[in-house]
Amino acid sequence: GDASAAQSAGDPKPVTAKNLSFGEGIDGKAVFIGSGSVLEFLTEKNLRQDRGTVMMYFKPVWDPSSVEAGTDKSKWHCLFSELRPEKRAGSGALWFWIHGSSLRADTSDVSDSYIQSSILSGKNEWMHLAFSWDGNEKKIYINGKRAGGAGDGHSPLDLKSKSGKNSGTFKNFFVGT
Repeated sequence: GDASAAQSAGDPKPVTAKNLSFGEGIDGKAVFIGSGSVLEFLTEKNLRQDRGTVMMYFKPVWDPSSVEAGTDKSKWHCLFSELRPEKRAGSGALWFWIHGSSLRADTSDVSDSYIQSSILSGKNEWMHLAFSWDGNEKKIYINGKRAGGAGDGHSPLDLKSKSGKNSGTFKNFFVGT
């Protein structure tokens, strides 16, 4: 399989593509991203941090409704992210992820706010997920319907960075982890 983006304003080829497997998707091929997988693309011309939408078809290989949220990072599933800066709150880093049985979208604003929604699918069921953001609001869509509401204002993410100091811009972004 090929991990290049089907549509891209910038470079469609990944910077890094490791430990990926491919199978049948909704429309063409799908990439399986599991533990130890990396799929990384350049931000330039591919991602605007001030506004945009990330969408994907997603099929969990576990039952999301049976997982409780908590600090056990093995229960967290990243769908889309930027590098985590040393001080994530206020950095503008984008995160679209599953925390327990909740779909969650973060823009790492200064108040560290986010939106979340319950996942309405089970193991091995395809769903269409989207995260839209601009300077005023964040939105989550599940199967074309707006979902989610404000979270509790607290982010359980560990704010310690592995990536060094926050530069205010992010060179790359990741799909899945």
